[in-house]
Amino acid sequence: MTVPVVNAVASVDRAFLFIFGISALILVGIACAMVYFVWRYNAKRHPVPADFDGNLTAEIIWIVAPTALVMAMFYYGWTSYTDLRTVPPGSLPVKVTARMW
Repeated sequence: MTVPVVNAVASVDRAFLFIFGISALILVGIACAMVYFVWRYNAKRHPVPADFDGNLTAEIIWIVAPTALVMAMFYYGWTSYTDLRTVPPGSLPVKVTARMW
């Protein structure tokens, strides 16, 4: 393999590990939060649930944070994709004619 091909493949691996790491971190965080909330706010300890309404700060955070995270993952994946799609300088042009056999 030539050096540009190895660099392109390495960038795809880095993008995969970045997206996988973020996804695994979110999975563990959600699972831990779920177990904590089930333990902390069970029906025996809190028979009447509290009502929350109109928290603009929380709503903005829940919109901005996932959007920024998805955009970061998209950018990382897009840069590795463009590394794969760019033809390295000095490469051999190949012309192919397809036919049915």
